[in-house]
Amino acid sequence: MISPEREAQIKKIALDTVRGKVFTSLYIPRENYADLLCEVFLPLGELSELEHKRLMNSKPLMFFEYYNKTTGEFAAGFPVFPSFRVMDLEEFEMFRKCLQEVRERFLRDLGKEPTGELEF
Repeated sequence: MISPEREAQIKKIALDTVRGKVFTSLYIPRENYADLLCEVFLPLGELSELEHKRLMNSKPLMFFEYYNKTTGEFAAGFPVFPSFRVMDLEEFEMFRKCLQEVRERFLRDLGKEPTGELEF
């Protein structure tokens, strides 16, 4: 169950993603995903075995961070971050729904009819 506070955070993250303020692991191609993930979100590559196990037990589905947190460096064309945030499946489903709503509102404001679902 997502708390009302976390729900508000997820809605803001979705809006900020559409506004281009958030980088998500969804932007990283599946080829070499694990390697690139650790190069983009530096702390992932520095986790101890216990920290890694705890993270995996939380069942992370999406990693993300705000662009203003970047180191200014790039790895394989992707920004590098000294930190990361995580969403689990339940949070991601809410995030996806929020993204869809923002997209539909944006298209309607442009006078276009939204077609199809967002795909990740």
